[in-house]
Amino acid sequence: GVRNIDSEEVGKIASNSATAFRVGNVQELSELSEQVLETLHDAMHETLCPGVTDVSKACNLDVILGFDGSRDQNVFVAQKGLESKVDAVLNRISQMQRISCSGSQMPTVRVSVVANTPSGPVEAFEFAEYQPEMFEKFQNMRSQHPYILTADTLKAYQNKFRQS
Repeated sequence: GVRNIDSEEVGKIASNSATAFRVGNVQELSELSEQVLETLHDAMHETLCPGVTDVSKACNLDVILGFDGSRDQNVFVAQKGLESKVDAVLNRISQMQRISCSGSQMPTVRVSVVANTPSGPVEAFEFAEYQPEMFEKFQNMRSQHPYILTADTLKAYQNKFRQS
């Protein structure tokens, strides 16, 4: 955080008070690099809270894969690599390794694919742990173009997260 930002707000953004930093001005950010590196090192070696045993807690992540194109092009045609890479992207997201919220256990990751057309959002599938057969549902989105990024797209994502 910079300047008079609320410490509580910085803690929420950092998701862990041990990794939250506050400085008086933007120039002081560069002076934090050593402290940030030490904290990251400690976090990777799980020594942020010495003497505290690992508390197992559920870590559930929902991830939306969204995409857009232009009003006059089918993104599946214009971006030839899109389709071939989405399966790999969804697999990689689904197999996320330990992260800060998961302690020593693997997080549970659910994915959804949502894009927006001029007539509204199109969803390939609900939040779920990714399975290869779900890719076909993504491929079925080919015929519903054009996909556009608007404020309504972001609202659709927000609503999707709120409903999960």
